[in-house]
Amino acid sequence: MEKECCTEYATGQKVSLPSYAHQFYLDLLAGHLIPMQNATDIGSVHMDVAKNVTTEYLQDHPVELHMMPKCDNTSCTATGIYINDDGKTTDLTKRHTFKFSYSHTINTNASAPPDAMEIAVNATGPDSLINTNDKLGGL
Repeated sequence: MEKECCTEYATGQKVSLPSYAHQFYLDLLAGHLIPMQNATDIGSVHMDVAKNVTTEYLQDHPVELHMMPKCDNTSCTATGIYINDDGKTTDLTKRHTFKFSYSHTINTNASAPPDAMEIAVNATGPDSLINTNDKLGGL
């Protein structure tokens, strides 16, 4: 069970954490976005998946963006890249690359939400859909 959502460590600080096969830690560097899928949940028994969960199989399941913005006195920003292919090809021209840029302003009232939030997506690649993750609603 997770006790803390987020912990901030100093650069170069060593931390001892338990390591079990069913647990992992996600280290996000401030200012970055990381696309992720919950392959354990997708491949679980309640989803009735009776095969190996491969990258090809994961292509029809949504991708989540986890972000850790880097903030200064006026705004917070984060960037990241998601590459989507069919899970089989080695042809680099048959994939889509999504570049994400996130920003929000800092409200001077500490308990208030940001004044404005923005996420920009720049997509490159073939003109055809590779799978459902190429649809904006799938990201």
